[in-house]
Amino acid sequence: MKSKKRILVLDFPVLHRGFVDILRAQRDRISSIAVISPELYEQLSAFKPSITTLDFETAKQVLHGLGFPKVTLFSADKIGSMGDRAIFLVNDEVSRGIAKKIIHADVEWLNVFLRWDTASVATLKETGAAVTSDPRDIAFMKKAALELEKSSDWWRQIGAVAVKKGKIVLRAYNAGMPNDHTPYQAGGPRDVLPPGVKPELVTTIHAEQKIIAVAARKGIALKGASLYVTCYPCPVCAKLIAQTGIAKCFFATGWFSLDGKEVMESAGVKIYQVREK
Repeated sequence: MKSKKRILVLDFPVLHRGFVDILRAQRDRISSIAVISPELYEQLSAFKPSITTLDFETAKQVLHGLGFPKVTLFSADKIGSMGDRAIFLVNDEVSRGIAKKIIHADVEWLNVFLRWDTASVATLKETGAAVTSDPRDIAFMKKAALELEKSSDWWRQIGAVAVKKGKIVLRAYNAGMPNDHTPYQAGGPRDVLPPGVKPELVTTIHAEQKIIAVAARKGIALKGASLYVTCYPCPVCAKLIAQTGIAKCFFATGWFSLDGKEVMESAGVKIYQVREK
């Protein structure tokens, strides 16, 4: 059975291999491409577009060169016309905002963000942390793992959830700043640094940092909360966690570095590694 053609609606700030691969793979299924306008972008994001973002005319020329003749500008007044149309959306923050506005559309999600082979990324070293296999902890860690799928970081994807009274109050992933495409526009300074070295040199906000920052903005007290994070917090995040009053920190993989463990434990934070039996 032949797959239906779809309109590809996307934020196209930079051309990289992830976009090229997806465009080639879906060439026969894309009827046209609608590039999100700067004005709509600003409505859907807390940040203005980067100065390195491709302007529409340049983006259109690039897409024409890749074999897509029908390229239009997608502005806010066109959202209503989507109705129940069949569309592709790229799984980034701005497109997720669009999806909330066109709830009746037939949406298929695409991932344009590149990933290092996980074997290339440093994994668990012996930590000595207490181990939990409680089904509730495993369930919350799986929710955190769903968040990491949204990350645009090609080196390491981290997800986290904050839990109070048995309910998730905040979710986050390590996100490019000021937008999900920043690592592809500005490059990745961590590409030439070993894990744990100069953690401040990043173009992303860590998942733990984002949870704590959003909690402050929304007036959510994290005192007594549990934090589930897919990778052990870096030393900077550990210090932030220690100051929030978070009671328990659960992690799936990672390593202790510098004084993170000591700082959290000195603040009374209980640390657990979540493992399925």
